[in-house]
Amino acid sequence: GFYTIQDAVNAAMSGDTILIAPGSYTGAVTISADKTGLTILGANHGVGHDGDRDAESSLEGGFIVFADGVSIDGFEITEGTSVFGETAGVYVQAANVTITNSILD
Repeated sequence: GFYTIQDAVNAAMSGDTILIAPGSYTGAVTISADKTGLTILGANHGVGHDGDRDAESSLEGGFIVFADGVSIDGFEITEGTSVFGETAGVYVQAANVTITNSILD
């Protein structure tokens, strides 16, 4: 396993899938342009915000996405992170990025 979500992202190759266990995580997670097609699945992937959700993979911070084709599914994202002087839960500067079954608070 990895200590942080960022460590898992750094070790991943394009097209990989990363599974994140339920729990609380902090910090900004940056997905660099060379990680195309990366999928990050939180504990509630596949479960809508109004569905029967189990314990969350909760990220206090946010995702900063520079890679095309990234998919993020099943997270609770709180507080946001600073990106170019603004606060964002998810900042995207890429194409075909999908955020599903996630709660942004």
